[in-house]
Amino acid sequence: MVVTGHDWADTLLACGIVAAALRLAWVDARRLEIELETLWIMAGLAVLQVLRTGDGFDLFIRTFSAIAFWACLVLGNRHLRGLARFGAGDPPLVGVIAFLVAPFLVFWAILAAILALGTCAWYSIRRGKRLFRSMYPAAPPLLAAGMAIYLAHRM
Repeated sequence: MVVTGHDWADTLLACGIVAAALRLAWVDARRLEIELETLWIMAGLAVLQVLRTGDGFDLFIRTFSAIAFWACLVLGNRHLRGLARFGAGDPPLVGVIAFLVAPFLVFWAILAAILALGTCAWYSIRRGKRLFRSMYPAAPPLLAAGMAIYLAHRM
């Protein structure tokens, strides 16, 4: 198989997206914060990747998905009692991941929920708290699920 320049550019963009995801997960696991600069780089690479296809409808659907997931998280966190509180960087992170994995949002949401519950349970046990009562870094499970769906879709 001969790899053309187009394939190399797409591969480089995908590698940049995965590298940014790894950096975001690492920083969040260590400092419990979303590094917004890295998140914007990841978002920019994702937009460039979609723009390279020239498919305006795909860009629209992905942008709509990103805004919808971001808005649901922000509005739900603000108005519904009993929901976990999120950090300031989590809604934009969810929006960028939704952009990356659209149209496979349902698969990502299910996998992300399973990984997030597992992470929360693990943190609860480590800290000696009641199950699912501990704060935990959200980026690692959200990004693990997102990268699994993103990379599976790319193959």
